[in-house]
Amino acid sequence: GLIQEEGTMKSGKMFFMLIVFFCINLFASAKDSNFKSSLEKSGELRTLMLKNVSRGLDFSNSGSDENSVINEKNPALGAAMSAILPGSGEMYSGSWIKGAIFMGAEAALWYGYFKYSGKGQDWEDTFHTYADTHWDKERWLGYYNPETDPATHSLPDTKTQQYYEMIGKYDQFKQGWDDWSAGGPDLTPNRFYYEGLRHSSNEEFKRASYCAMLVLANHVIAAFDTGFSIRRKNRAIKGDVNLSMAAGYINPVPVVNAVVTW
Repeated sequence: GLIQEEGTMKSGKMFFMLIVFFCINLFASAKDSNFKSSLEKSGELRTLMLKNVSRGLDFSNSGSDENSVINEKNPALGAAMSAILPGSGEMYSGSWIKGAIFMGAEAALWYGYFKYSGKGQDWEDTFHTYADTHWDKERWLGYYNPETDPATHSLPDTKTQQYYEMIGKYDQFKQGWDDWSAGGPDLTPNRFYYEGLRHSSNEEFKRASYCAMLVLANHVIAAFDTGFSIRRKNRAIKGDVNLSMAAGYINPVPVVNAVVTW
């Protein structure tokens, strides 16, 4: 009876040990499976982060469309745009107020150029008509005396700009004016009035030339301003992101290192 009872106790102990061993093995397998699953998830997370990281700190799956990325612009492109149309490069770089100022200045200067050019042309047409009415080449040749009025200039054969300048500017051609008389003043009233018309025309054309020079300056200044502004903005803030996997207590941990300089 004792032998049978002892055998039964040994069988019970072995059965209990088998159950304990089975449980331990099952727990270890489950733990190992969880560990592998964690590694796989960490790897997937890392891959996802690497795929979704663009320039700077932007993640395309972050659910936000705001500009968290530093949007660098091309200085050469911006400068070229402003050289062609002042203000367009500033708007490209994001400086809308400066762009509007340069563009407004461009429009105003071109308006001034065409306005003053038009006035100068009107005055020019007026003094041409006046000269054709009150100065005559044949009259001048009839009264002109080379001995008392030496020839210092040659009058063009055609009515060019130089022709209309000479007949009013130089005393050599005074005899051609219809109100000139021998012994009278060199600067006759008609010649004096004619010179006033020419002066008004020249002043308007001079203003138009100033506008043209300022247009050129506006293009150059806008181009340099855009190039330097974009370069300054690009240097202002630079973001750098490094991703790595650090060893954790049980599972690897994704680490994001962000460096911002200004």
